[in-house]
Amino acid sequence: MIEFENVSMGFDKAVLNNITFSLPTGSMLGLIGQGGVGKSVLLKLCCGLLEPNAGRVSLGREALTGQSEEHLARMRQEIGMAFQNTALFDFMSVGENIAFPLRQKGGLSDIEIDARVLDCLTRVSLPTIANLAPSALSGGMKKRVALARAMIHRPPFIFCDDPTAGLDPVTSSRIFRMIDEMRTQYGSTCVVVSHDTGGLFKRCDFVGLLRDGAMAYFGPTQDAMSHPTVAEFTLGKARTQ
Repeated sequence: MIEFENVSMGFDKAVLNNITFSLPTGSMLGLIGQGGVGKSVLLKLCCGLLEPNAGRVSLGREALTGQSEEHLARMRQEIGMAFQNTALFDFMSVGENIAFPLRQKGGLSDIEIDARVLDCLTRVSLPTIANLAPSALSGGMKKRVALARAMIHRPPFIFCDDPTAGLDPVTSSRIFRMIDEMRTQYGSTCVVVSHDTGGLFKRCDFVGLLRDGAMAYFGPTQDAMSHPTVAEFTLGKARTQ
């Protein structure tokens, strides 16, 4: 479960104001909203990369808020994060990038890690590229490698920041399917930020719409389009009941 309790966050000005929601274990939240509304900030709060100005963020039964850096480092081992810009290390091969979370965590042999890397690359339909440099990959391939790295340690919590940005519809659909399949297999709780509401709504269990610093809607996907603010955002106009 992921819980936000009266969370506020700002820098020079307020970004998020009094955000409260609870996402059940094993479900996927599709987080939508206009650019600059605070979606990426919310993800960073979920990962403990930012400390809120007020309120409490919890993953499972453990609070992220107010913890020591040592405690946060341990909790982050339970998190898989796919960043918007992929954040692959240029000085590592694809295989080394994907293996990085496992090597940081420790406890597996090189043979076991190599097997996990191959399994993840196969799942994202890229089984033969482990020895390539990230610079040799297309944008869509980099997105899929970033997903493989986020999920290789089978984390209980998965966060994806606009994983289909700039991609064609076929590749976008494939990536949404991969996220859904992996989180279903591992029982992970997942938050995905995306502007592709059509593809996202096919896979997520819940929708959250950020607007003017507030959670204007949080609820089941099947009810989202009945909410006038969600309809206005996705269709460009208010929808009558």
